[in-house]
Amino acid sequence: MFGQGSAFSGFGVTVSAETTAFAANALDAEPGPLARPASSFHGFRELAATIYSRTSLLLQTLANVYGKEGLLRSIHRYALAQRFQHPEPDALIGAFEAEMGHEVANTLRTALETNGWVDYRVAQLSTTELPAGRWTNTVVLERLGTLAFPISVSMKLKSGETLSRRWLSTDPRVTWNLVTASPVEAVNVDPEGAVLLETERQNNARFLTTPPHAWTLLERIVFWTDSLLSGVFP
Repeated sequence: MFGQGSAFSGFGVTVSAETTAFAANALDAEPGPLARPASSFHGFRELAATIYSRTSLLLQTLANVYGKEGLLRSIHRYALAQRFQHPEPDALIGAFEAEMGHEVANTLRTALETNGWVDYRVAQLSTTELPAGRWTNTVVLERLGTLAFPISVSMKLKSGETLSRRWLSTDPRVTWNLVTASPVEAVNVDPEGAVLLETERQNNARFLTTPPHAWTLLERIVFWTDSLLSGVFP
């Protein structure tokens, strides 16, 4: 019912319902709040892509970032309290606040009542060699949009080592100055593709601009492609 093959499975190909929702949202969804009347849409295709697809991506993003257990508790509370009722959006938001806290509830309200969107990007990556074989690396990250999620950031060193950091992204711009034994060659924001609402993922990864060796170039292409597709084909 869920996971790989939940939308299609056959001929050696599996497509998840999550991927289908991602594609529909990227292609046909209209900008604007989710909590609006059906009559405001031009047709059912736009309504379905916006309301059904984006809402499912929103809920799955909350599960990916904050934990599936909290999401299920929130929906359970909402369903029990509102059965046989005609609830307003505040009822759903209240259930999430009771189970997952104010931060999650505020994010949900922003997504429901406004044009909720987010775009993470690596604005800068530079490195300078220091004495004694050390390197100082400057990483600048930016968040555009009205939504903010705590996400992971992966930094790959020339030595092959990978550093991971957590970015709360409450501030729209952050600068990290890292001293390492090997230069940082690549930075990838949200490598797991947890934030499914982000449809523009081409700017999530950045590499040093020095001309790479052929094999290194191939490795970087694979790394970038994997980073891009992780949000589309989880």
